[in-house]
Amino acid sequence: ESINTANGAVAIVGATGLGDCSLLTSPCGPTSANTIAALGGKIYGTDYQNKLYAVNPLTGATTSIGLTGMPGITFVPLSTNPDGSFNVFDEAFFAADGKLYATFDTGTVDTTAPNPTLTPVIDAKLYQIDPATGVATLIGPTAFGLGAAVEVNGTTYAFNAPLREVVTLDLATGKTAFVNDLDPAVGIVTGAAATPEPSSIALAALGIVGFAVCRRRRPAQA
Repeated sequence: ESINTANGAVAIVGATGLGDCSLLTSPCGPTSANTIAALGGKIYGTDYQNKLYAVNPLTGATTSIGLTGMPGITFVPLSTNPDGSFNVFDEAFFAADGKLYATFDTGTVDTTAPNPTLTPVIDAKLYQIDPATGVATLIGPTAFGLGAAVEVNGTTYAFNAPLREVVTLDLATGKTAFVNDLDPAVGIVTGAAATPEPSSIALAALGIVGFAVCRRRRPAQA
């Protein structure tokens, strides 16, 4: 789909050829569509085994490039385990400094206890991906729960979903640094200026996207 940035209208471009993934209608599989990113005027996508694809922006069709070597998703997101916990994953797939990057982690959330707990299963790591071959090179460990990232004026910002924070992401090491909290009531960065600079606008948009992901997850937790 394409999104009109002036009014938010969504238009269908075309079928990717990748699989669907729904808790209710379509089982997830290795080739279920995962996420997309843009680099150098081209669009790339991943599936549930974290294979890299080139995406045709005119038709939506995907062409396989190769396996990244990153861990794959081996479960239905938000599916319930026998102990009452459910499965989650986070993947930020983005371009910065003319290169393609991704973060990935998985975990389980236990809501049966008085205080819900999140237990990492695959620790969060930052990778650089070669868009020509799909091969991912490990950079280092990063914060668990990064679900979106964007480069603004040479700095990469990311949304930490579990903590509802905006952080900076060091692309050389994977380390993050706190920037600000997200107001969960309205889905924007707290303390934003009344007349924001372009970087503030980008941060607010990033927060709204991340908060929407959190809200989308909630109904399936029951």
